[in-house]
Amino acid sequence: MSKILFPRGSEWRRWDIHIHTKGTNRNDQFKSETFQNFAEVMFKKAIENEVSAIGITDYFSIENYNKVTEYVEEIDGNAKYSQDERKYIKNMLILPNVELRMIPVGDKDKLINIHCIFNPDYVSSLDNSFFGELKCPAQIGCSCKMNKEGLIMLGEALETGLDKEQAYKKGLDNFYLSHTDLQRLIESDKKFRENTIIAVSNSNRDGASSFQQHYDFFENNAPGSLDGLRKGIYRVSDCIFSGNENDIKYFAGKKTDSDPPESVKEKCGSLMPCIHGSDAHTEDKLFAPDNDRYCWIKADLTFEGFKQVLYEPEPGERVKIGPIKPDHKDDYKVIQSIEFRDTDDFPAEIIFNQNLCSIIGSRSSGKSALLAYVAHAIDSQLVEDLIRGPGEGAEYHWDKIDLDYCVKWVNGKTNAESPGRIVYLHQGYLYSIINNYNEIKSKIKPVLFKALPEFASLYEKVTKRIESINDQLENNIDKWFDHFEQINRLNEGIKNLGDKGAIEDEKKSIQDKIKRLREKASLSEEDTAKYQEISKQLSEIQNRESVITIELGIFSDVTEEQDYFTSVDITLNPSASTLPGGIRADIDLKLIQSSTQLLNEVNEAIYDYKQRLINEQKVKMEQKDKIRTENNDLIEKYRNNVELETLIKDLSKHDTALGQIMAQEDERQSFEQKKEEAGNKVLSLLEERDKLLNSLKENIAASEQDELLGITFDVEINFDDAMYIVNQKINTRDGSLFVDQAKHLVNISYVRQRPIDFMCAVYSGTQKITAGNDKKQTIQSVLTLTESILFTAEMENDKIGGFSEPTMTPGKRALFALKLLLAESDDTWPLLIDQPEDDLDSRSIYDEVVPFLKEKKKERQIIMVSHNANLVIGSDTEQIIVANRAADDRINEDGKQFNYLTGSIEHSMPFDNRIDDTLKAQGIKEHACQILDGGKQAFEKRRTKYNL
Repeated sequence: MSKILFPRGSEWRRWDIHIHTKGTNRNDQFKSETFQNFAEVMFKKAIENEVSAIGITDYFSIENYNKVTEYVEEIDGNAKYSQDERKYIKNMLILPNVELRMIPVGDKDKLINIHCIFNPDYVSSLDNSFFGELKCPAQIGCSCKMNKEGLIMLGEALETGLDKEQAYKKGLDNFYLSHTDLQRLIESDKKFRENTIIAVSNSNRDGASSFQQHYDFFENNAPGSLDGLRKGIYRVSDCIFSGNENDIKYFAGKKTDSDPPESVKEKCGSLMPCIHGSDAHTEDKLFAPDNDRYCWIKADLTFEGFKQVLYEPEPGERVKIGPIKPDHKDDYKVIQSIEFRDTDDFPAEIIFNQNLCSIIGSRSSGKSALLAYVAHAIDSQLVEDLIRGPGEGAEYHWDKIDLDYCVKWVNGKTNAESPGRIVYLHQGYLYSIINNYNEIKSKIKPVLFKALPEFASLYEKVTKRIESINDQLENNIDKWFDHFEQINRLNEGIKNLGDKGAIEDEKKSIQDKIKRLREKASLSEEDTAKYQEISKQLSEIQNRESVITIELGIFSDVTEEQDYFTSVDITLNPSASTLPGGIRADIDLKLIQSSTQLLNEVNEAIYDYKQRLINEQKVKMEQKDKIRTENNDLIEKYRNNVELETLIKDLSKHDTALGQIMAQEDERQSFEQKKEEAGNKVLSLLEERDKLLNSLKENIAASEQDELLGITFDVEINFDDAMYIVNQKINTRDGSLFVDQAKHLVNISYVRQRPIDFMCAVYSGTQKITAGNDKKQTIQSVLTLTESILFTAEMENDKIGGFSEPTMTPGKRALFALKLLLAESDDTWPLLIDQPEDDLDSRSIYDEVVPFLKEKKKERQIIMVSHNANLVIGSDTEQIIVANRAADDRINEDGKQFNYLTGSIEHSMPFDNRIDDTLKAQGIKEHACQILDGGKQAFEKRRTKYNL
């Protein structure tokens, strides 16, 4: 029973359960002159190191513990301490820790050390029930009791001529027990069991591990005895004195798959927590364990609080060994209290624990109202959008309430000074969303990304790259079409120029005629050849002059003052819009600067090109005049021979036609190559996109997923309604390799395997498209069609998300939604949740929600209204807030309409009918058993969970 109430509930504090004092019975190395001097040093160091609980340890004795408690009782007025220091010392928990030695002998002939840590309220019973009950084994030569008189008798029996003090020391050095002695005492004395915590050292020098090296001895001399002894020692113990990480994991059943919890329970009787202390035998060692292995315990500063480590032995639940206080939270994100001013409806202040606070009470007792007021104080708009008011009836609507209240954060600021945020799940919220399938689905992605950050990173890269691939597909399809059009244009041009073979035959015929006429006119072969060359040169110059005239017409308006281009747009792929604001501003500035510079450079290039054309036009005219002037006689000579002149001109025309055909054939070949490159690029882009989508499936399949959620995430990749739109563009009724004839659908798989053939088929018309659709745009729609990426989640073999309907029952959906809500982001603002059990499958609360709450409360403060004992007790809530509304049979002594009792689940006080105040009449535990559904059973389940 604990009469002391810690209103904030179970909190992490430093405990050192294993320190010795000056005058300790063995290995006393303290330098303090007096015990009082030592006590001053000890308490000063405890305050300096913020140690809140001390285990005063000695071998077979509590005399030094009694000296310490006497010192504390007389501390008032002690000038060596300030008022705050005296208060700190008086609030400390000081426990008696009796260190015993047991057989078998460990390494270097040392006995096994085992500790009995007692409830301070039980100290007066120890002389009879403990020291006067245990005896030294008869084989030692004297069956003496373990009290001081018995130890003196043992010393005198072992060596004659010793004085009382010497005999006492001799007896201490030689007294030992068997674990069976403790076992018998535990089994025979219920009060002793309830008021004692037994911890065995697991040191390899003087602990239960120390006789591992003696395995051969035990095996050879008494087969099976080693295993029995080890089991016996561990089974008589409640916890382990060790700061070794391997021990911590092993005894909690968390070390390896080869040592599962069931195996540890079988060997040790139960899972056990590890505690640690400095084992100080000098002043310097006080509260300074090796390697800063501080012992943090989350509990009231009471013996009942200490016992909570047995009910929650897993590392980090109630006990943690390490240099830093566990469960750190930002002060500005933790609600310290809510204050009500100038009202008889509520108490002036209600304080909250930083981890899990559970508000309980009978119907209409003010539990949901308290949660609503806390939420409203922090985010009034959010709360008013969700609920009409903190109670039933119009008078409880927010606009009708005339109360002055505010929330204080742990950093000392109010919600007005430091506005914060909350996640508020009002009563019935889960029910309201379990049928909103799309809302639940929308929460899968952020939780999946948080749980699998590597997949999230890959997803972002894949989706951005696919966006770029589809842009490139459109671009390359554009190119393919343009090149095809150019090839067709060139084919038509070549066709219009005539047949190449026929022209070459005609050219040969003309050449023969020229030869005959030249011979007839007595013209030399050299003159004819020269005249043909002159004609060819003049023809080429005239062709080029025609091109120059056309191009100058395009740039007719371009001057030094008049630019051809008026603007330029530079775009980045992928877009810079997703970048952080700081770098995005720099990039935007660079793009503007680059655009201006590029525009100037491009327009300068256009102007320079026009000037080159003008200059070239002048040069061509000069070349033409020069050729005519220099060859005037020869030209006139041939012009006089009209027939020969005509034939030579025809020959020049045929040469020009053949040159044009060859040039266009070369150009066509270039476009054919470019078209092929564009087609191959389309194929490679489709293959890359397919590999990227498959990489998402492979990555998530290989990911190690968090077992705590009890949810397995996956991804489904398939077509959505966009496929229907594509099918509307293609004529799926006429036979084609690219159409599934049975389903009358586009055979998208075959299209992607042969995209070039598909483009040719659409372009040529062998694959028909529906009326009103453009060929190029249709091809782009088909080839850029990309499967949608949808996320799925599976819980207990039921699935939600993806392309199919969910298989979860409404209750399971509510549980699933709650898990997602709690895991949705790294945001660690407080979670306020009102009676989640109303919407949850009761079967899953203990197995699913409780472990999840236990983990989440380490990350963020949770304030929960509940009437379900499995949620409150099973999740080891740090604070219970009992609500009461005043009535004739439920009195609030202070006259408030609503009042609240706050404390930890370990606070226990039987009902006292002499106390009128309903809340103060019994302890937190008793209120919980009375109010919560299944309260007593939940406490029992918690106590026996680890075979305690």
